[in-house]
Amino acid sequence: MDDLLQLVYVRDFTEQTGPAVPVPFSPLQVFCLIFTPALLEYIVTENNRYARLDMGEERYRKWDIITTEDLVAYFGIMIVMEMVRLPALADYLKQDLLFQCTIISESMVCDRFFDIHRYLHFVGNGTILLPTYDNYDRLQKVRKILTVTEERFVALYHPHYQFAVDEAMVLYKGRSSLKQYMPKKPVKR
Repeated sequence: MDDLLQLVYVRDFTEQTGPAVPVPFSPLQVFCLIFTPALLEYIVTENNRYARLDMGEERYRKWDIITTEDLVAYFGIMIVMEMVRLPALADYLKQDLLFQCTIISESMVCDRFFDIHRYLHFVGNGTILLPTYDNYDRLQKVRKILTVTEERFVALYHPHYQFAVDEAMVLYKGRSSLKQYMPKKPVKR
């Protein structure tokens, strides 16, 4: 029995922990740390490419192309929409003083918001694989964004060795092939 017991040496954790860059005070600056200008430009390119495919050349020439400023404003609006709940998407952009969400309605015109919302795209349709391919990825339409943001998180923050992440179950009633059934959990899907 004594032969099985051996001393275990755990070396001291000496790596740098915490933020790798100074933490900005502005939420916009935090957003820009994660969504770099190169990533935003990539998303803008894919959005405009998808709009051109959907509209056709003639209608696309008359349309205002999406810019990085438009995209940042769109993402900001989407973040605010998560904090302020209203019954319908159009309610956030109303000009009616009784129902107006000023921070949103003053940052973008309703039609422009819905144009960006309609053509939001993260990958070219020509690169999407069918489910019959061996290297098919269910998240291929957002894989590039997931990869780049993961790299940014790794570069921006060095966790301590006693770092823990707790799981959370979020009820989802929509259709998705990514849903998982877990009968022993309070939220089953």
